[in-house]
Amino acid sequence: MTHQTLTVENSRIRVTVSREIADKFLPTGVTGRDESPGQAQRGRLLSAAMGKLASATELRLRLTNDIERADIIALAHKILVRDYLEEHSHYNVNEVIMRLEEGHLMHKYMAQEVTLANAHARGVLKPISQDDARFYVASRVMAGVLSSHECRQLETRVELLLSRIGIDATEALDKARHAVQAQANIAHHYHMCRANLAGWEIKVIGELPTHVGLSKLLPRDD
Repeated sequence: MTHQTLTVENSRIRVTVSREIADKFLPTGVTGRDESPGQAQRGRLLSAAMGKLASATELRLRLTNDIERADIIALAHKILVRDYLEEHSHYNVNEVIMRLEEGHLMHKYMAQEVTLANAHARGVLKPISQDDARFYVASRVMAGVLSSHECRQLETRVELLLSRIGIDATEALDKARHAVQAQANIAHHYHMCRANLAGWEIKVIGELPTHVGLSKLLPRDD
């Protein structure tokens, strides 16, 4: 018995799937005002096929790219910033982090706490030398007259930036490495599932875009 199939195409790709797969892409709710169920199904099939090609590309790239050291250090910095704020902040830490990551305005004292938290993180991961500290202080003193509060802030900041004897970056880096690896594993599993071509025949018949959403799209080997 010959299995029925459905073929749809646009200027980029031609997609053939079984009727069983095709039926899963039929709309169950209201379609667009000028769109029939068949047109909606066609659009969904073509979109899913492009997603499969993009996930196949992501998998190819992930096989050749190791976890970036810079990503681990960046996350370790964020972990240390949060740790410092959890211990020293007078504000809700989740709100501070939200404002920091989304670029929202902060009260000046909240911003000062964030500055110290960043100095703490840098002091753990990449401390400055005594010479760098002297230059750091001199550049800020020369920029203008500092109030007593600003002087205390500067002193605290420099102490945090200097080599932190007894403060070890290993724990923060290890937490960050595990988190980045876990995120990479989740992304890999997602792309493995989406790139599954069982029951799908996708033929490239035109020029493909360089990206589908946030995923790169490279020509297939075949």
